[in-house]
Amino acid sequence: MTRGFASGLVLLALAAAPAQDARESAKGKPRLELSEARRDGGRVAVSFRLANVLDEEALEQMRSGVPVVYRHRLEVLGRRRVFWPSKEHASMRIVTSAVYDSLTQRYELLRTIEPGKRRDRGRPPLEERTQTESIEKVRAWMTEFDQLPALELPGTARDVPLRVRVHSTLGRHYVLFLIPTRIDVSAERRLEP
Repeated sequence: MTRGFASGLVLLALAAAPAQDARESAKGKPRLELSEARRDGGRVAVSFRLANVLDEEALEQMRSGVPVVYRHRLEVLGRRRVFWPSKEHASMRIVTSAVYDSLTQRYELLRTIEPGKRRDRGRPPLEERTQTESIEKVRAWMTEFDQLPALELPGTARDVPLRVRVHSTLGRHYVLFLIPTRIDVSAERRLEP
């Protein structure tokens, strides 16, 4: 790569960065709000919602027949350690998707909830399917998670301090219209014994 070409790429990146930041600040950055994380005996109930996620670009993608898919991972973790990762006591994965069917003129919605721990992977995932004409129902389906199945704690984790972490992957955006990067948001809350 020649020096002039490399300099040109750097200048192009610097020129595009303020435009990208302006677009993100205009629509608001995606955020995850952990509204509930409570322990009830050997179970943990979690509720969360996503804000500034389903924008006009995602809705246009959906209306064109391309599914919009969001992936979420919920984890109940033990105490943080300095040189060793925290122990995962329970987890689940949630995948939500929405696509517009132009033939029926309805949105087809799918939510799959599957256990994340190896000991639970033999169980079939829970699937919910529905259709709607309302864009508000699509927004609620894709961004609000209230009555999720409770995470089951093993006996060793029932009386110790724990943390709940939710990590969501909301698709991709492109840097300089060439380099794909993931859009990730996360939130964490402590659980008292």
